Amino acid sequence: MHGWGKWSEYLLLKAAGLPEKPLPPKTTVNNLNIKVIWSDPYDNEEAIDRYRVMLAYSDRVTFVEIAQYCDGANSVTLSLKYCEIPISVFRTSPFNYKAGEEVLAKFAARNANGWGPYSEPTTDGAFIQ
Repeated sequence: MHGWGKWSEYLLLKAAGLPEKPLPPKTTVNNLNIKVIWSDPYDNEEAIDRYRVMLAYSDRVTFVEIAQYCDGANSVTLSLKYCEIPISVFRTSPFNYKAGEEVLAKFAARNANGWGPYSEPTTDGAFIQ
């Protein structure tokens, strides 16, 4: 018998995962803008560092990101948890909303472990005037 050997290097683990599925965002009409508002989902022990906000075309099936107005990587948007998009964007191509149609949005959150799942689309949201 030769006794104890040297200690190995240590391993540090952090028990963290992807952000959980968030609740649907809300949309409201704010002057000449549609305001998309969301709440943080549970981050699974790793801070959320970005959002991706997706807006539906009038077909209510196709969702696209409009980073020009709603950049979820922007530090201001990240802290405020909302963005505003001019209503005129929704009235023109490719969105083509008509008066009385509800604007749908969904979003996902990201942390150091990656993107979590998207929320369900907006319910009881803003309507184009």
